[in-house]
Amino acid sequence: MPSRVPLPPEWACLEGKVDFVQRVSATELSASCPQCGSEGHNGRDWPDRLRIFGSERVWCRRCGYFAFRDQLDGGGGNHSPEEIERFRQERIAEQEQRKRSAERALEHLRNDALWLKYHQLTDSAGKKHWCLRGIPEEWQQHWLLGYVDYDLFWNGTTYYSPAESIPIFDHQWAALNIKMRLDRPPDGAGRYRYVYPNLPQHLYLTEPGRMGEVVVAEGEVKAMNVHLVSGVHTVGLPGKQPGEDIVAQLREYDKITLLADPDAKRAMVKLANKVGVKKCHFLLCPEKIDDAIIKYKWQKKDVLRVLKGALRMADYV
Repeated sequence: MPSRVPLPPEWACLEGKVDFVQRVSATELSASCPQCGSEGHNGRDWPDRLRIFGSERVWCRRCGYFAFRDQLDGGGGNHSPEEIERFRQERIAEQEQRKRSAERALEHLRNDALWLKYHQLTDSAGKKHWCLRGIPEEWQQHWLLGYVDYDLFWNGTTYYSPAESIPIFDHQWAALNIKMRLDRPPDGAGRYRYVYPNLPQHLYLTEPGRMGEVVVAEGEVKAMNVHLVSGVHTVGLPGKQPGEDIVAQLREYDKITLLADPDAKRAMVKLANKVGVKKCHFLLCPEKIDDAIIKYKWQKKDVLRVLKGALRMADYV
């Protein structure tokens, strides 16, 4: 479960009206809603519904409830219905603008075909790099993986680093984005970047078009290694705490086995609560499974034996 936090002093007007308060970011909290409460919430995680923005306003993502803080203090507030409606319309316009920007970025991605250029630029050293990561050349070709010099603008300076390029495809093999894993990222920048950062997140599919049962690993390379050695249908999460786009995609599968890294037990339980506990199995790995595959030279029978140890999430929690 996430940590419950107290309401800030400036939001004392919400005491007794909301519950399940969680911190989302430095400037944002979430909670149940004064209007719709937690009605309709399912799953074992707390309802993430009302968003509390700084010290000024609240907005419910489910029922659309909106208010400025001074309206909740009992004084009636200084904001007219016209101002509130203007805020609503501005938010709708922002969402439409983000959608149009994402559509343009996706069109540019597919027209430019950068992932294919990165794959074609990969030299013998780059192919060897992928082989050491457990991905032989024929599969590098299949998934169009690359290894190139990548430039990153960070804190006013351009940095260069060798980087893996991993194209993300949908179930029809249409490109959705390109994920870069930098070998030498600048301090504070993080190792992973999307070439088109404003596009929605998507699962990494080792077998586009296949549904039914699936094993879920954290990260694209883990998914590749598990699939290559075991032959089991495997997909990769973009991180420990994927957003609603990823949760919606996982809900389309019939049975899910979640592979948790040693430090990801809590995150995977939380994910199962969102996807649906009844369809999930859970396996806590004592070490990262792709490292174990390479380190111990596991064969198909070894990986399948490990996967058989997965517990029903309903029994685990």
